[in-house]
Amino acid sequence: MTPTGVLTNLHLFAGVTDGHTPTALVQGSDGNFYGTTRQGGGSTHCFDGCGTIFRITPSGTFTNLCSIDATNVASPVVGFVQGSDGNFYGTAFLVSYPFVDNIGDIFKLTVPLNPPANQVSVIQTTGNDVVVSIPSVATETYQLQVSNSLNPTNWVNVPGAAVTNCIGALLTLTNSGGATGPQGFYRFDIIP
Repeated sequence: MTPTGVLTNLHLFAGVTDGHTPTALVQGSDGNFYGTTRQGGGSTHCFDGCGTIFRITPSGTFTNLCSIDATNVASPVVGFVQGSDGNFYGTAFLVSYPFVDNIGDIFKLTVPLNPPANQVSVIQTTGNDVVVSIPSVATETYQLQVSNSLNPTNWVNVPGAAVTNCIGALLTLTNSGGATGPQGFYRFDIIP
């Protein structure tokens, strides 16, 4: 939905092929959205399917990453969170067929992200400034640092180049006037 209230349907779930009863979405550090459905998918181990795990781009390109078959997890109940390691974590209502004394599960999804989370993707100069971008992970604090050597004790915080509680998208920070100084190395100090 746009800020002015224009609604666009990006995907209509079909049930068996891609799941139904979707839960919340989370935006990954690659800019795409990841989510689960509580039911649907191809498994016959659950009454109405055991759910799916999917990715959808902001423009609406949908990919069913996994039809859950209940061998490890079934019926995810809430959306994912993305950890500082780039993996997605979630919870499920049931675990492993047959469902005997199983009342839930915590699971991890590893998806190759392009670009990977927390790896500097672009360093460029714009006039007198050095601009650095990184695919961020939600809720982390990022501080841009610079050093004239790779000695671990020489890193200095770039003033005004920090973001607290990232939203989990491409993060761009600027070292104002950095291109006029001596050549340096850049990194992000990440505090989960």
